[in-house]
Amino acid sequence: MVLGAMRFRMYGAFLGFFIGIFIEEWLEGKSSLFFRWGSGGGPDFQLTKYQIKLIQCTAAILNVQQVISRSESQFILRYFYRQFGRKKGKYVYQCLKNALVAKVDYHHAAKSMRTLQREGKIQVITFLFGLTQVTPYSNFKQDRILEDIAMLMGMAQRDFETIKRKTSEKEKQKTSYFQSSSQNIAYQVLGVSKGVSEEGLKKAYRKMVLKYHPDKTKIAKDIASKKFQEIQEAYDSIRLSKGIK
Repeated sequence: MVLGAMRFRMYGAFLGFFIGIFIEEWLEGKSSLFFRWGSGGGPDFQLTKYQIKLIQCTAAILNVQQVISRSESQFILRYFYRQFGRKKGKYVYQCLKNALVAKVDYHHAAKSMRTLQREGKIQVITFLFGLTQVTPYSNFKQDRILEDIAMLMGMAQRDFETIKRKTSEKEKQKTSYFQSSSQNIAYQVLGVSKGVSEEGLKKAYRKMVLKYHPDKTKIAKDIASKKFQEIQEAYDSIRLSKGIK
């Protein structure tokens, strides 16, 4: 700034001031220009080849459905948090959401993971198998894609069958709200019949959300939060069974 003022007076001072800030941020790695064209902006915003392939295989499983439930989103986020940390996990999850709008070639992605060690393959297939078991509805297309991925990865059939058995047993032991109760409870929560139309279902859902949203209701927050969770699960359960987006 001083050099600018000496040479170009007031305008030079301003110019020198901003140039000085840019140089300081560049040296500290804070500049957006440095982030974009320099070292890559740090590990939290870079995907490894493994993460890219995992996203593509996960997207292939999810793309079979017309809708993605809240439970599936939570399952994926928990796994990404455990594997990559919370900050990086959120970024990987966002990349997955972006991948869902595009056509995914899981064949190439799965073949690329042949280089994984046996433990790595087991970890990937266990995650994908668990994802297919989150909702109580069977999806044969998902099952076929999962088998394809395991085969293309070069996984031993014995390992695949072991994962399938253990994951299925684990899911059966869960006592979640709708797995331990009759499926009719979802309709009871929203106050609709099994023959409800898409418009009727959405209208009932909006009405219940307005009534029990923790930030809008006068009901005690802990009670409202529990009821709101039940409403969300009931809505996801019904719309998945009916194929409603």
